[in-house]
Amino acid sequence: MEKFVEFSVHEYMDMYPHKEITTIKGENEEEIRKNAVEHARRMTEIYSGGPTSFVKILSREEAAEYLANEFKECLLDTVWPDEDNIEDALKVTSENNINLFFDCYGRRSKK
Repeated sequence: MEKFVEFSVHEYMDMYPHKEITTIKGENEEEIRKNAVEHARRMTEIYSGGPTSFVKILSREEAAEYLANEFKECLLDTVWPDEDNIEDALKVTSENNINLFFDCYGRRSKK
């Protein structure tokens, strides 16, 4: 099992922490939570940028909203090598993220 997990990272010299989201694996949600807390502890210990703390495991809806915002940022912030590559690059990015989402949260059956 794998889920999207939110962390708070407070970089030294930054006034406020920022949010980072990644996926964490485990046998169940409790193990994912345990692995996420351990990941945050390790990052705080070895990463010189600042302390990292576990915030939460994202729900299906929160993960979908996060991915939707990532697509938007990708379109707004990415500089493509040339215009001919935009559709192909976005298709690959979208398919990878969508497949990861379904791997983590499953597909809902059609009603």
